[in-house]
Amino acid sequence: MRNFRMTLSRVVHRILRFLGDTWLIEVLVLERNAVKRLLVFLTLAVMSWLVLSACAPTDSLAQGGQIKAPTAAPETTESPAPAARVPQIVGKEGGLYPPQDISLVTTTGKPQLLNSYADWCTTCQHNKSIVDGVREQFADKIDVIDLNIDVPETQSVRDQFNITDRSQYLLIDAKGAVIQKWYGFLDGVNLPQAIQDYLTKNNL
Repeated sequence: MRNFRMTLSRVVHRILRFLGDTWLIEVLVLERNAVKRLLVFLTLAVMSWLVLSACAPTDSLAQGGQIKAPTAAPETTESPAPAARVPQIVGKEGGLYPPQDISLVTTTGKPQLLNSYADWCTTCQHNKSIVDGVREQFADKIDVIDLNIDVPETQSVRDQFNITDRSQYLLIDAKGAVIQKWYGFLDGVNLPQAIQDYLTKNNL
């Protein structure tokens, strides 16, 4: 009886050991399968994220961001190109001086002598040879602009320089600033010398 019990005990022990080993093996197999499934899931998740990232919009508007204002063009120090000059020739042939293009006033890039005259003015007639001499002597340095006060189109230019009557002569720089004025009878020496002094002083 005792031997039977011992034998039965051994058999039960072996059965339990067998069952225990089998359960452990099944657990290990299940764990390995779970790890494999986990790795496959992670791999798919990473691949999906990469695909979505490549297709995702990159601009702020598509992503729901605010529209950015366009960047302003950089400022430059260059001056804008001057408007094209439109000639405005006034007067008529046969007068004391020929017709004049008054659009040249302050647009030639050189100093100018503004000559206000009238055909009937005896003082203007006396000064004509002096004015023409200045025109010839300084042809490459200054421009002489003849303004007939009896021609209405010259009024705006005369108003600009406060020329109120005939026999008024203004030396202006290239930008229109008045340098010197003369009235009435001109001196054939004083006028050319004053112009030359101005040109020399300003290296023109």
